[in-house]
Amino acid sequence: MRFILDENVPVSVGSMLESNGHKAESIRVYLPSGAADPIVATISEQNDAILVSFDGDFEKIAPRVPKGSRKRFKKLCRIWLQCREHQAAARLQV
Repeated sequence: MRFILDENVPVSVGSMLESNGHKAESIRVYLPSGAADPIVATISEQNDAILVSFDGDFEKIAPRVPKGSRKRFKKLCRIWLQCREHQAAARLQV
């Protein structure tokens, strides 16, 4: 699987994902720091990647609605981390 890590996600999360055979890149590879959430979502979707973020604002961008009802970001997948940053890699560990 391919993952794009939002700018607030620790490097340890990417390292853990890669150690489990996945590809993980920081959004900073594609965009400067502070890029707007819709642009981050677009980049993730265009790269067929799962977006990993601590940012709850993405819930407004891609809410959990039936796929037929979505008008934008139809393919966006994301993991919303709701733990402390230092716990994130351990929480995702397989």
